[in-house]
Amino acid sequence: RGFLIRRAIRLVPLYYAAILVVWSLRYTGGSEQWLDLLEHLTFTQIFDARHIFWTIGPAWSLAVEVLFYLSVALAAPLLQRACERMQTQPQRIMLLLGLVTTLMAASLAYKGWAFYIAHIPQENYPVYFGFLAKADLLALGMLLAIGVAAAKERFRLIGWQPALLRLVGLGLLSAVFILRESNEFITLFFHSFCGLAFTLLLASTVLEERGSSWQHTLEQPIYKFLGLISYSIYIWHEPILIELSQRQLLTFQNGAVFPISILALLAIVILAGAASYYAIEYPTQFLHYLFTRDGNLVNRYPD
Repeated sequence: RGFLIRRAIRLVPLYYAAILVVWSLRYTGGSEQWLDLLEHLTFTQIFDARHIFWTIGPAWSLAVEVLFYLSVALAAPLLQRACERMQTQPQRIMLLLGLVTTLMAASLAYKGWAFYIAHIPQENYPVYFGFLAKADLLALGMLLAIGVAAAKERFRLIGWQPALLRLVGLGLLSAVFILRESNEFITLFFHSFCGLAFTLLLASTVLEERGSSWQHTLEQPIYKFLGLISYSIYIWHEPILIELSQRQLLTFQNGAVFPISILALLAIVILAGAASYYAIEYPTQFLHYLFTRDGNLVNRYPD
């Protein structure tokens, strides 16, 4: 309960504000549009092939993320009880690794079955953007979490190892973006490859020895600030892009001015993200103080 409340406080206020603002500015209130609003407010748009990318397109990923959180909240107590019955840490690690890798294999197999055997068109978005289709991304994150928890301070990447992981991760990311439009296999598993690439980048950071030049770089104020407002940037970037394009204030079709348009868009989105963070995200985080770690309301007037 505490985990779900903390996640809700972190994600929901900004998400609801953005959905309501964009929906109100873009639509007039027809039956289809009201249904879209209801689905977005309940994080169920990923089950509707028509509305999954309406209002704010990238919000589909937050709907999947909510399902991830619910699955973790349901599974974690059961896994904790199972681990408590095991006598050694290696046994616990093997149990968790087995379950997570099974989840990843099931997700990859499901996507392969849907495309190559069932021949389900990729335009059937709930099939390819739903929980099971993206569960391999959850599994990748969990594998890294298990690895970090098991390693603690006993294992660290040293020397050339972190740089190699970053090089492989960036190389993989570049390759899948280049090949995405021309290779149906890459298209089908695009998010899987991207998830693997970012897992390698994260592993090279969290498992590297403390005090490295890479960590000093990431600790620069500009990167900390961008990380701080990154959720707001993610939420607002598409509505801003669409609005500026429709008003012909920026164009992304002309190759000559494309770089300038991108830089202008980035500047506007960062400013909007900063304003959104301080107006919505920062103040709503104080809701944490209403709850205990376990998710109970704080008793402000104890006997």
